[in-house]
Amino acid sequence: MQATALDQVPASSFSAEVERRVLEQTNAYRRRQGLAPLVREARLDEAARGFARKLTTLPRFEHDADGSEPANRVGATGYRWCSVAENLAWQFDSRGFDAAVLAQRLVDGWIASSGHRRNLVDGRTTQIGLGVVQARDGRWFAVQVFARPEGAGPHRGCRPTGGRGPG
Repeated sequence: MQATALDQVPASSFSAEVERRVLEQTNAYRRRQGLAPLVREARLDEAARGFARKLTTLPRFEHDADGSEPANRVGATGYRWCSVAENLAWQFDSRGFDAAVLAQRLVDGWIASSGHRRNLVDGRTTQIGLGVVQARDGRWFAVQVFARPEGAGPHRGCRPTGGRGPG
């Protein structure tokens, strides 16, 4: 899958602020679990943002809604990985959101779900990409892509996970 111009459009300032807050809250949760914080990675952002944009136009809300898997989308950016996982979410409020509230709702929802929480606290994960995009109907779609680069020790030789998350 080739990256398109749509995939490479920078986040709006509001989306960028939500993404920043999601990263802060994700890392705060990981620290409370005794885990190292995740480092943001531009190619993972590209994969997350591109898929979030696609989700705003697709009739399904699933990891393979565009016909590809998270690992394929990450690989298409040139990122070589040994593990990949993905969390998806969407939020809507007819009154709108401020960035702090939207980020908190997204992260709280992922923490409340055992499958999403498993991705948040996977000790093999070292890097993250984020994408938060608003659809024309007002819904906000969010994608977290978690990864460990190929060859990153001490888990050298780790098996690719395939990358599907719980939703």
